[in-house]
Amino acid sequence: MTDLPRELRIRDVVLDLITDDDEVGCWAGELPREEHSMISIVVEPAAEPSREALETAAGVIDGFDDLVEAAITYLVAELSSGRRMRTDADRARLSESSPTFGLPEATVWDDGTWLLRFAEADLDLAGDLGLAVRFVGTAPVAVDDLSDADDDLEEGAQPV
Repeated sequence: MTDLPRELRIRDVVLDLITDDDEVGCWAGELPREEHSMISIVVEPAAEPSREALETAAGVIDGFDDLVEAAITYLVAELSSGRRMRTDADRARLSESSPTFGLPEATVWDDGTWLLRFAEADLDLAGDLGLAVRFVGTAPVAVDDLSDADDDLEEGAQPV
């Protein structure tokens, strides 16, 4: 078994080690916000997080509210575009002044890449796991439909 730190402190957020094996190191912590929000760092195979992961996590924590807003704006624009197939109900929800995307959770990988998942998304397309927005730095770049993730986790998220 790899000897991993039991907790990481990034800014004022404590991330606790939640795995206990050699395959994956995962630390998670709740962010100090009104709405339940989480951040996780995932390292495969299990090891201490890289400098890139720690720096990315710090940036995500510092700008979390702005990143959530950027992700929501990006989701609405991408999912409302004419080239995407959506139900009439989803189109109507996306045209509302404040579409519902809640319970944001950031996941940072060891190479510094990351995504923001909305565990709650009031869209038929979202499924039980919600929707995720992949970022490069602070710019949203893709929407991931997580509806197939339960069936085949090793293939990962499916781009929408």
